[in-house]
Amino acid sequence: MLHFYGKPVCQTNRHQLALLRKAGVEMKVHDLLTTDWTPQTLQPYLSARPVHEWFNPSAVAIKQGDIDPYAFDAEQALIILSNDAALIRRPLIRIEDTAGITHTCGFDRAALEARLGVSFEKELRETEKDDEACSHNAASSHTE
Repeated sequence: MLHFYGKPVCQTNRHQLALLRKAGVEMKVHDLLTTDWTPQTLQPYLSARPVHEWFNPSAVAIKQGDIDPYAFDAEQALIILSNDAALIRRPLIRIEDTAGITHTCGFDRAALEARLGVSFEKELRETEKDDEACSHNAASSHTE
């Protein structure tokens, strides 16, 4: 079972979910912003990436320069992210199956294809969309 933690109003997260559904992946979708995160619950998703990559570069506070993702060590970053989920790089994905439990941060298409035994090639050709880049424009009225 795949657990997908994203932002419901995010076009990119909706595109990622569509890719997974078209590939026949069984999943449960969770709202990243309303999930009760702690440093301990976030850590497994993030630890494979450098700390600055744990942050969503499209988050308003980061784009405006209020938060510098390079300024924190892992412990500090986990506290900040658990207090403001809008700053977390999306999606967070947990896969639980007979092969074990895998946690990821971001939509790494190749890694997901390998782990799930699926291919997104047909779906990607149909949409011709980057599956991790934020798709809203800077003038958008919604916040990250």
